[in-house]
Formats: sequence, structure tokens, C-alpha cells
Amino acid sequence: MSLSEGTTPVVVKFVPFASTVESSFWLAHGDQKLDVLKLSEDPVAIGGSFGVAPTKGSTALPPRMRLDQESIGIASSIKNEVVRTHGSIITFNTIEGFKNRNKNQLLNDSFLPGMLRCCGVDSAAASASKDTEVLGGDDLSALTSFLCVTHMDLKAHTVLSWFAFPALSPMSGKPISYASPQMRLDQNWTDTKCHALHAAVHRMRLQTLHSQTATGCPPYFLIIERDHEEVECVPLSHEACEQHDLNSVKFGFLDSVSPW
Repeated sequence: MSLSEGTTPVVVKFVPFASTVESSFWLAHGDQKLDVLKLSEDPVAIGGSFGVAPTKGSTALPPRMRLDQESIGIASSIKNEVVRTHGSIITFNTIEGFKNRNKNQLLNDSFLPGMLRCCGVDSAAASASKDTEVLGGDDLSALTSFLCVTHMDLKAHTVLSWFAFPALSPMSGKPISYASPQMRLDQNWTDTKCHALHAAVHRMRLQTLHSQTATGCPPYFLIIERDHEEVECVPLSHEACEQHDLNSVKFGFLDSVSPW
């Protein structure tokens, strides 16, 4: 169903992430700074997570990227009801270093190579590494990555932090618009097909949970429509896109604002 002639297209919009940091994270990172990092201001890998509203009909809340004590290093457990994300933290020794650092350059250095790889585009940094396996692979973690820049005054027990969450943006003057009027899925699909999708998402989550590279619930995936109203869900990958007829494939993702 396409837009009728003369109808103004509705531009696709999204709500940006905000951070929710538990005090346990700052306590754990404070110990890490004292015992391991010391005066180093190099980026350190950390983890985060986000989920969706728990119940249908609940008030939509801003999307939150959550950090806690398990965000330091590799999490000991993977919670399948949330999306596990990867980021980095840079802790400056002085407040002047925190304030004076070129944030735009920091964003480019932290996100641009990974975001370009997700889009199948080579970059100068990727070319220098000659890492053709990564460039041709399906590591799409940069799409949900984040950066935290901070200064911690451990004596005064104060923390100054700044979070950044990258997002793909269309070219100026070429916004992404809906091809048809917005509607709920149950307004376009039968009940049988909607239930099939629900079951397919559940199976995909279980398969991901039991895989050797389990990283929590997949944040985005492909919905493959089969005959007899059957549906299959597979994690998003370049290989999956090449293996299926794109006319029978839809893009699905976990909306961090709306309920299930």
C-alpha cells in the first residue's frame, strides 16, 4: 500500500538514548582506576544493556542504556531479556583534560571505523589494519555501541561524565519516510501470522542464548515470511540478506521506547 498522491510523507524519527548508571558501576570503575588503570587515559572496554517496556499499555519511557557493576569487563551472565551492548570509557586524570578534549575528534575516532564497517564501507583505519575478515564479516555491534568520557575525583566522591551514542543519519535533504500510512502489525497481518512471529522471535532468542557467542537478545533481525503464514526470524547479517529473497524479508528491531 503506497501513499496516495498529494499525501505528505511522514518522516521516520527516533528517540536518542540516555544513560542510566548505577552507583555500583562507579564504585567498580573507581577500584579499576586505582588498582589497574592508574594514570592511563586509554579507552577501556565496558558493556551496557537496554530493553523494552515490560508490559503492553505501559507509559512509554525514554530509551535508557544501563550500566552496573557487571559492565566492567566481560559480564559473568547474559540476560536474554535485554540487549547487551559494547562501549568504552575514557577516564581523564584532570578536569581540564576532560573539558579540553576535542569531543568531535573523539567521536570520529571511537565510532566512525566501526559504523562504516557495519555499512560495508572501507575506511582509512580499516584499510591500514588489512583486516579483511572483519570488513567482510557480520560484526554489527557498532550499531549499538557507546562511549563514556569521565573524570572521577575519588577523594571527593564526585564523578563528571559525558555519554555519546552514535546513530546512522540520512543525507541532508533526503530524510527516510514511511512508504505507507503507519499501522500496527495486527492491522496488516492475521492473528495466526502475528502469533507465528511471536513464536519465531522467542525461538531466535533461545538460539542466541545457547550459542557460543551469546550476547543477549538480538537488537535487530530479519523477519522471513514463508508459505502458509509461517514466519522465521534470524539475526541481521550480510549473509542472511544474500541468502533470502528480499521481497519476502522485513527488517525487525527491538524498540527501546515502545512496549512489546
